[in-house]
Amino acid sequence: MRVLVIFLAIMVSVKVYAKSVSDEIIDCVMKASKRYSVPSELILAIIDVESGFHPYALNVAGKSMFFESEEEAIKKVKELGSSKKSFDIGLTQINRWWFEKYGYSYEFGLNVCFNINFGTYILAYEINRNGYNWDAIGKYHSKKERRKQEYALKVWERMKRLK
Repeated sequence: MRVLVIFLAIMVSVKVYAKSVSDEIIDCVMKASKRYSVPSELILAIIDVESGFHPYALNVAGKSMFFESEEEAIKKVKELGSSKKSFDIGLTQINRWWFEKYGYSYEFGLNVCFNINFGTYILAYEINRNGYNWDAIGKYHSKKERRKQEYALKVWERMKRLK
């Protein structure tokens, strides 16, 4: 019974927090949360910080780009893939390095569920390496001390909305 009450409380808080977020995103977040044992509120907060829930978001050297369609975003990703520029893809803003490390096509990053799963995997990887703490959450974004502290604070601020 206690587990059911906790689950329902999480579902209500996720729905309230993400009222303008698609059911597909919420469903994918819940599945990734369960699969990697990462709280759904944390995943949602990271998505909010990273892309503002925009599935066709890209970031190139600190400049955010938002596309209206998957086709437009894929065109830009293909262009970036042939360059040496660093860029981040999709809802959880996964860096090209991770796609190259695992041999995934950059275009996969524009698929809602793939992006959420892959981003949550990376977050779980950092948590497993560093413990479940703000340092691990900061390392999801950067290895540089100042930047990871700033990032963890942003995520924490977003998570407070869920409480």
